[in-house]
Amino acid sequence: MRGKKYLLEKQSHGGVREASVQNAHLKTREKIAKETGVHPITIHRDAQLAEAVEELTKEIPKEVLKQNPKEDIILGALQP
Repeated sequence: MRGKKYLLEKQSHGGVREASVQNAHLKTREKIAKETGVHPITIHRDAQLAEAVEELTKEIPKEVLKQNPKEDIILGALQP
């Protein structure tokens, strides 16, 4: 869920950027990391996992997805 939150909240780079005063605003992944008590790198990895889950579940029929969350399907497929 942290990865999905990051992907939803992050802003694309571009437009006019103004310098922040002493880094008054944190990067999105740093903010989420602080909120959830993990390292910012973990948020980045969580986002990569969230993107992979989205990609892998594109081929799964919608009827199956309605019954099972995407993460459960992927984790179930990984377990022996």
